Parts: sequence; structure tokens; C-alpha cells
Amino acid sequence: MFVDPKKTVKITIYVREVPDGRVLVRRHLAGLTDLQKNSFQSVTFELRLLNWRQKNDVYRESRTKDPVTMNDVLDWESFKQNHLIHLLASWDIKDEKGNPVPLTPDNITNLPAAIPEMVLSIYDEPEVE
Repeated sequence: MFVDPKKTVKITIYVREVPDGRVLVRRHLAGLTDLQKNSFQSVTFELRLLNWRQKNDVYRESRTKDPVTMNDVLDWESFKQNHLIHLLASWDIKDEKGNPVPLTPDNITNLPAAIPEMVLSIYDEPEVE
């Protein structure tokens, strides 16, 4: 019933760069030929489970002042970024030379946008077995 601070969720996605430089991200490779499957690289992310306080901290860190009304409002882009930064415990991303890429806020925010969007989508809406 309560969040176990030691428990994490592993999410694996499949990524490949297309010729124009964009990144194609898939949750599954089902339905692809072996040749197509081999063009993807698997990337695994380990995410923490946030408790109520931690999630509220993410909301708090993501607030900004509306320039017109001067009211506090949620900055959706900041929320998504802060949420992922708080969730990520590890990843297995490697650079071009095969060296592990450190998990840092800068490296997280430098990911192609499709990757964090997919990871957050899977985390927020897990498949039910």
C-alpha cells in the first residue's frame, strides 16, 4: 500500500536514428521483420516510484508566475522535465564509443524529445498483464 523507496520500475524502449537525424522510438518491436528489428537499439531506464510528497515536490518545482495575472501556474514543460529527473534512477545509454553516459540533469534534457515522452507515457500508463 505504501511506496517502497527501494523499489524501481524498468522500462525498455527501442530507438533508432532515421536518415534525416530524427529519432524513431518504439515500445515494442512486434510485427517488424528481423532486419527492421536489428536496426533498433534497446535502451533500459530504471525509474523510482514517487510517494505523495515527492510528487508534490515535482509540482512545486514546476510552478511559475503567469506574466499577466501574476498567479502561480503549472509550467507543463518544466513539470515533465522535473518529473523525469526525479524518476530516473539509472539508464544504460552508451555513447558512440560504447562508454556509459552519466545520468545527469543535463544529459536527461539533451535526449531527443521522443525518448522522454515515450518513457513518461509508459510509466504513467503501464500495460496490464
